[in-house]
Amino acid sequence: GQMRLFAKVLRRGDFLGARIDTALPERQPLPRPDLRQIKIGVGPVAVFGASNFPLAFSTAGGDTASALAAGCSVVVKAHSGHMATADFVAQAIERAVEKSNIPKGVFNMIYGNGVGEPLVKHPLIQAVGFTGSLRGGRALCDMAAARPQPIPVFAEMSSINPMLMLPEALKTRGEKIAQDLAD
Repeated sequence: GQMRLFAKVLRRGDFLGARIDTALPERQPLPRPDLRQIKIGVGPVAVFGASNFPLAFSTAGGDTASALAAGCSVVVKAHSGHMATADFVAQAIERAVEKSNIPKGVFNMIYGNGVGEPLVKHPLIQAVGFTGSLRGGRALCDMAAARPQPIPVFAEMSSINPMLMLPEALKTRGEKIAQDLAD
């Protein structure tokens, strides 16, 4: 679904709409750069597979799809919680790459503990996509910023799925709800 969405956007072409965000050097707390200086498809993007929704959002999720749509190659670091699923999805992407006559190597998957830091610090990596914990995302942001040539990190960190409990449900099933949450 993520890949189809980005393919549809690319075919429509409305992403090419003219919009100029000029620099705001006086903006606080941080200045805004002149976004016209950002180049599309400048290099590989490191994507860290999310722990949730492994089939929908991890390997072939929005981070991967948007990087590919922007003309960047992708190196996905499989999430350790579902490496077999990540591999299954990666194989599907690789078949699609081959079937579409896209150059080999535009999509890559790596596995294992301790590979994230060297991936982010590799001089060819030009951006990072991450969905996960605040601690993990902060570590990636710090590594990316400390590089000789800093790179952007696009991160969704520490999202919480809200749970709403209406007064009538609490009144009639409050103890059961509390017990289910505790379990």
